[in-house]
Amino acid sequence: MYRKFHVAKNILTIIALIFIILSASANSILSITTPSKRINATPGENLLVAYQVQNVSGKIISDMRYFAPPLTRVTNGSTCGTTMTVGESCNVFLLIAVPNQVESLLLHPLTICGFGERVCAGANLSNRIRLRIGSVTNPTAYVTNLDTDNVTAVSTTANTVIGTIGVGDRPQPVAVSPDGSRAYVGNSNASTVSVIRTVDNTVVATVGVGTNPTDIVISPDGSRAYVANQGSTSVSVINTATNIVIATIIVGTSPNALAVTPDGSKVYVTNQGSSSVNVINTATNTTGPAIAVGVNPAVIAASASGTRVYVGNQVAGTVSVINTATDIVIATINLPAGLPFPAALAVLPDSSKLYIANQFDNEVDVVNTTTNAIISQIAVNSPLAIAITPNGTGVYVINATAFNSVGVIDPLTDTLTTTIAVQNTPVALAIDPNSTKVYVVNQNSSTLSIINIATNTVIDTLTTGTTPVCVTVAPR
Repeated sequence: MYRKFHVAKNILTIIALIFIILSASANSILSITTPSKRINATPGENLLVAYQVQNVSGKIISDMRYFAPPLTRVTNGSTCGTTMTVGESCNVFLLIAVPNQVESLLLHPLTICGFGERVCAGANLSNRIRLRIGSVTNPTAYVTNLDTDNVTAVSTTANTVIGTIGVGDRPQPVAVSPDGSRAYVGNSNASTVSVIRTVDNTVVATVGVGTNPTDIVISPDGSRAYVANQGSTSVSVINTATNIVIATIIVGTSPNALAVTPDGSKVYVTNQGSSSVNVINTATNTTGPAIAVGVNPAVIAASASGTRVYVGNQVAGTVSVINTATDIVIATINLPAGLPFPAALAVLPDSSKLYIANQFDNEVDVVNTTTNAIISQIAVNSPLAIAITPNGTGVYVINATAFNSVGVIDPLTDTLTTTIAVQNTPVALAIDPNSTKVYVVNQNSSTLSIINIATNTVIDTLTTGTTPVCVTVAPR
């Protein structure tokens, strides 16, 4: 049985579109042999489908029930005729209304029946289908708006604003769980994290953390959210199943940036005020002695290989290279003379190169990660933020201040290939998981520019809340 579903929000229900193929084939994932009696399966027809309601942990919280009409009905696109014979196959699109509080459903296909008919398509009860309502096929971009205390939700398919979500005072960092079901927003003045259920863009929890949460990372398995509390010299660890802080880890002064290793075993914390990095063992939520780095470490990036973590020291004008096996600084990369200032870091997906946005020297420095040597200096006006496409084919750099543009670097040649005009004061950017679009936050114009990567042109500009500061895109 193949299925897909689309989710949308209204006041009372979440609508899930489920594509069900009725088939007599024993080789299909789900095999349903139709009865000889008539099944009404034309557009507008009501059907009965059995279900059990589960909470987020998978516990069944109701007995077998049935979707009663008009909760379930056949929609346009169904190929079933008004009569069916034994063994005949057809496609049925079902539109099912699901209560907001339901986290997942078990659909029992034995009861795909024509309304008013007592004879139903037969199927093995073991062939149940679990649908997690939080699974999203239409990923969303989330933009935090500092001065309106809300988050703008943008459909990455339609390029439209689909919601404005009220959160806490002065939201800044935002991170999305690996499965795309939750977005976590740090409210810097409220010392809280708002948890957004992405399927209907509703805040389902507000979690108290330390003072001034400035960064959030999610573990690769989605079970933990780590929050850097710049004003509390601590990192809060949130259990994402319960939305409860299960540990508060004391680190250095002014922790402000986090990076988690691909295997989820360690979280690295830059301590801006004590020029050091703490390493959190995620199995025990403990940290050992801090690693000394350069003055004012403010940005951090981990390689996809998991073997290196790079720390940008903004006052020192250097980048520290940490071996994650030993947690020792194995190299210090000195940026070219002038006004070196590593504003942002990004590593190619194959971990072969590190790109450094050297803002005040108006260049992007490219580092060979094998030798830790700078191999190229690319002239870029005031590079502030940097992101690399997941497929590794493009490096996108914000040109800040008066330049109001995004530069595109070809990582094969390390040359600037084009510059794309956006709106006033771009400050952050994110790229969708399919490497098709770039989302650029324009702070002073309170807009979001959407760039088509295939053409490197702005295809839409959307209005956000006031003073947008961060953006992220939910995984597919």
